[in-house]
Amino acid sequence: MDKKHIEKEAIIAEYLLGNFSYRQLGLKHGIDFRMIHSWVTKFKGKPMRKSKPVIKNEELEQLPTDGKLLQEELRI
Repeated sequence: MDKKHIEKEAIIAEYLLGNFSYRQLGLKHGIDFRMIHSWVTKFKGKPMRKSKPVIKNEELEQLPTDGKLLQEELRI
């Protein structure tokens, strides 16, 4: 095993212990926190979401645009 692989596993383990967030570990190790997130996600065996969910035009047209209307809907 090479040094980078060992460091990657150590960072994953550090995250899984629950003492640090992705951002904290990124700052600590000088790595983009999104990279650490992808390592942990792959380690856990979860599929990575590659794109944002698509909202169809029909669904957009059904959404209320008025803030007051939205607030009233939330109160119900």
